[in-house]
Amino acid sequence: MREAYINTATDKNVFARVYAGEIWIDDYVMFVPEIVEITNDDNPHDFVVGMNILRHSDFAVSNANGKTVFTIRFPPRDRIDFIK
Repeated sequence: MREAYINTATDKNVFARVYAGEIWIDDYVMFVPEIVEITNDDNPHDFVVGMNILRHSDFAVSNANGKTVFTIRFPPRDRIDFIK
């Protein structure tokens, strides 16, 4: 773990802890992203996982019936198009 100050989308510098993590997909593909934990008065529990996982997969977010679901499909197959 290391500590750093992160510049957020709202242009604030906030204190963060940065960890190395392991994320396994289907027991045979491993990614080692940096996981950033941001703790401040506005949001006491927040983290960010590196985008390198998303560029190797299909990723979608849905919110049916007020329930948010993040779906990752690996390996990627087709374009996800919600307009069709």
